[in-house]
Amino acid sequence: MQWNSENGNVIIFIFIAIFLLGALTFSFTSSNRSSTAVITEAQADAYATQIVDFGNNLKQAVKRLNLRGCDDTEISFETTINPTSYINPNSPLDKSCHVFNNAGGSISYTAPPEGMLLEPSPMTTQYGDWFISGRITVSGFGSDWDDLSLTLVLPYVRKEVCMKINEKIGNTGFPWDTPMEDNTTTALLLDEPFVGSYNWGGMGDIDGWATGGGTDDYWNGVPSGCTLMTDGYYLYYKILLPRT
Repeated sequence: MQWNSENGNVIIFIFIAIFLLGALTFSFTSSNRSSTAVITEAQADAYATQIVDFGNNLKQAVKRLNLRGCDDTEISFETTINPTSYINPNSPLDKSCHVFNNAGGSISYTAPPEGMLLEPSPMTTQYGDWFISGRITVSGFGSDWDDLSLTLVLPYVRKEVCMKINEKIGNTGFPWDTPMEDNTTTALLLDEPFVGSYNWGGMGDIDGWATGGGTDDYWNGVPSGCTLMTDGYYLYYKILLPRT
């Protein structure tokens, strides 16, 4: 009788261990699927507000520095929080032209929550963070087609969030969900963060030209929006400082 009781206890402990292991596995799997989980309309709207607000705040900070005497090539987006290197050798040593520093732009860096993004496959170094570029042209800005603008980009935005962004900004009335580019996310950014210089790479244009077979320039004169890249991922952009 004692033998049966001990074996029964062992079996109970085994079942408990299996249950706990299963719960841990489910929790781990669920966390890894966070970027593909369905989000509500309210969540999409909240994420879109965060993106638009960050873009507006960043643009205002850049404008303040520019008016204060910082040349665009002196502006630095360096921060210890952002893993991408934005060390600008042209910036004053007193950090008066640093956007994310109290001596300069005086705004805080806020990383984008993963819930607003869709994890790319294969993974890229541009996923999960804001990207400030000096190699992008947006149609209608500048005196020539290859005039580069200082541009904020958030790649791999969820479609639901992207639609909300365009709605908030007033980019509506498209014949499709959103205009489409003729290049990929990685081709647009090329892992070249802004460090004080502009570099035209041939594939850094945002114009929506690929929409409907290249019949219209949907982003012409639109300083901010969310567009679809040819790799199937959505991308938010905002001109921080146009060059004319």
